[in-house]
Amino acid sequence: MPMLSSQNPALALPSSPRLFDLRRRRASAWLQKLRMHHVLFVAFTLIAAVPVFTLAWWVEHHALHQEIDAATDKHSLVARNLTAAFSRYVLDVKAGFDMAINTFYSGEQAEGLKRLLTSLEFRHVCIVNGTTGEVERYLPGFADSSSTHIVLKPETLAYLRSQLKDDETVITDLQRDVAGHPAFFVLRALPEGRIAYGVIATDYLVRLQGAIAFGARGHAVVVDPKGKVIGHPFQKWIDAEFDLSQIPPVKAIMAGQTGVIQFYSPAYHADMITAYTSVPETKWGVMVPQPMDELYAQAEEVRSAAVAVSFLGLLAAAIISWCLARYISRPLQAVETAAGAITEGDFSVRAPNFPPIRAARAASSGPLVQPDAGRTRSQKRRVERDGIPCGGGKSRKIRVSRQYEP
Repeated sequence: MPMLSSQNPALALPSSPRLFDLRRRRASAWLQKLRMHHVLFVAFTLIAAVPVFTLAWWVEHHALHQEIDAATDKHSLVARNLTAAFSRYVLDVKAGFDMAINTFYSGEQAEGLKRLLTSLEFRHVCIVNGTTGEVERYLPGFADSSSTHIVLKPETLAYLRSQLKDDETVITDLQRDVAGHPAFFVLRALPEGRIAYGVIATDYLVRLQGAIAFGARGHAVVVDPKGKVIGHPFQKWIDAEFDLSQIPPVKAIMAGQTGVIQFYSPAYHADMITAYTSVPETKWGVMVPQPMDELYAQAEEVRSAAVAVSFLGLLAAAIISWCLARYISRPLQAVETAAGAITEGDFSVRAPNFPPIRAARAASSGPLVQPDAGRTRSQKRRVERDGIPCGGGKSRKIRVSRQYEP
């Protein structure tokens, strides 16, 4: 079958340049049909839309970054405050323990000492023979039995000796007491190879950690220097001393670092952002994590608000643009109408007075230049001078007054 483009030129498809020129002429013809009012309205609306959409884009683009920055500041503040409370607690524990040890040598127990040690979560205070492991003295009220002979296991005694630092009071890593509960050992080297030995519970740390809750799943986590859980929203992790030493923030804590990091949480199976720091006296780690999903949701709310405000702003700008375009275009359209009538020979037509529009007042002083504008002005001057009729019929003198001056 022969190709149409080669056999019948009339049926051939237009080339690309001809097609582009055809579309350009159609677009030009369509634009010429637009009224001045519509052109001004579109121009004003586009001018107003540029800053509105630019601001909306900026807010949307920075919403998530702002949420992350805000979370960084808030989480860091909470972590620092929690660390400061733990530091204060450690100082009180050491001071109370030293006071209790001094009572063993003075033979007199200070009034209120028992209440003080109880408030600091002490469960046991005694003096141990560093060689045999035999408990030599008890602080009344802080021993399972004041009459039973107690000897520490060799491995326990070896561990206590390994933790001693001259005559400094030391708090160990997370351990288990006689009843199997999580606890810390408080130790101090004494003369003649004796060891001052105390046991404190983790209740205060867990209570303080549990008081930190924000958002849907924001919380606090406390770990010991080896990464074992002291306080956590999951009670089973506390009971099992769950090891978190492999997650990035705990690794950073064990390295002595402080900061903010995003990581994957094995507890919630979600990406988290957390501030982390440590207690200088004991190296306990403190984390304040929050799921990233909550920050994304907050940023989405900001984006939605920005879109709504931008839409309302654009709508208001469109209404103002429509009114302003109408106000400006009316004098120009009136002048154009009057000029067209004068060009056709009707000299009785006058453009309405629009005082704010100087261009309209200037233009209304005479007809706009049209293809036969020169002939029209000549006829007008002749009529004013001689009273010659324009266009046959009965003779009549046409008086044209200039009402508007530029």
